[in-house]
Amino acid sequence: MVPEKALGEQLISHRVGILAGPTAGGKTQLALDLARESEGKIEIINADSIQVYRGFDLGSAKPSKAEQNLVP
Repeated sequence: MVPEKALGEQLISHRVGILAGPTAGGKTQLALDLARESEGKIEIINADSIQVYRGFDLGSAKPSKAEQNLVP
Protein backbone atom coordinates (compact mmCIF):
# COMPACT_ATOMS: atom_id res chain seq x y z
CA MET A 1 0.00 0.00 0.00
CA VAL A 2 1.32 3.47 -0.88
CA PRO A 3 0.97 6.01 1.95
CA GLU A 4 -1.07 8.99 0.84
CA LYS A 5 -1.73 12.36 2.39
CA ALA A 6 -3.86 15.28 1.36
CA LEU A 7 -2.21 18.66 0.80
CA GLY A 8 -4.91 21.21 0.19
CA GLU A 9 -7.00 19.58 -2.53
CA GLN A 10 -4.12 17.63 -4.05
CA LEU A 11 -3.54 13.99 -3.22
CA ILE A 12 0.14 13.18 -2.90
CA SER A 13 1.47 9.64 -2.94
CA HIS A 14 5.05 8.47 -2.70
CA ARG A 15 6.47 5.35 -4.24
CA VAL A 16 9.74 3.78 -3.22
CA GLY A 17 11.68 1.44 -5.44
CA ILE A 18 14.71 -0.56 -4.42
CA LEU A 19 17.42 -1.53 -6.88
CA ALA A 20 19.55 -4.34 -5.48
CA GLY A 21 21.95 -6.84 -6.94
CA PRO A 22 25.45 -8.28 -6.83
CA THR A 23 28.65 -6.29 -7.06
CA ALA A 24 29.43 -5.20 -10.64
CA GLY A 25 25.90 -6.08 -11.73
CA GLY A 26 25.21 -2.74 -13.46
CA LYS A 27 23.03 -1.17 -10.75
CA THR A 28 24.61 2.28 -11.02
CA GLN A 29 24.15 2.52 -14.78
CA LEU A 30 20.57 1.27 -14.54
CA ALA A 31 19.78 3.82 -11.80
CA LEU A 32 21.30 6.63 -13.88
CA ASP A 33 19.35 5.54 -16.98
CA LEU A 34 16.07 5.36 -15.04
CA ALA A 35 16.65 8.77 -13.48
CA ARG A 36 17.47 10.35 -16.85
CA GLU A 37 14.39 8.85 -18.49
CA SER A 38 12.15 9.99 -15.62
CA GLU A 39 13.02 13.65 -16.31
CA GLY A 40 13.66 14.51 -12.67
CA LYS A 41 10.86 12.45 -11.16
CA ILE A 42 13.25 9.95 -9.56
CA GLU A 43 15.64 10.69 -6.73
CA ILE A 44 18.55 8.32 -6.20
CA ILE A 45 19.52 7.56 -2.62
CA ASN A 46 22.65 5.46 -2.21
CA ALA A 47 22.70 3.07 0.73
CA ASP A 48 25.92 1.22 -0.13
CA SER A 49 27.87 0.58 3.06
CA ILE A 50 31.20 1.51 1.46
CA GLN A 51 30.30 4.19 -1.12
CA VAL A 52 28.91 6.59 1.48
CA TYR A 53 32.40 7.24 2.90
CA ARG A 54 33.94 10.43 1.54
CA GLY A 55 37.35 9.87 -0.03
CA PHE A 56 37.00 6.08 -0.17
CA ASP A 57 36.78 5.89 -3.94
CA LEU A 58 39.09 2.94 -4.59
CA GLY A 59 37.55 -0.49 -4.25
CA SER A 60 34.02 0.83 -3.92
CA ALA A 61 32.91 1.31 -7.55
CA LYS A 62 31.60 4.72 -6.54
CA PRO A 63 30.02 6.61 -9.46
CA SER A 64 32.33 9.24 -10.94
CA LYS A 65 31.74 12.93 -10.23
CA ALA A 66 30.45 13.28 -13.81
CA GLU A 67 27.92 10.50 -13.23
CA GLN A 68 26.91 11.98 -9.88
CA ASN A 69 26.28 15.35 -11.53
CA LEU A 70 23.99 13.84 -14.20
CA VAL A 71 21.15 13.40 -11.72
CA PRO A 72 20.38 15.91 -8.95
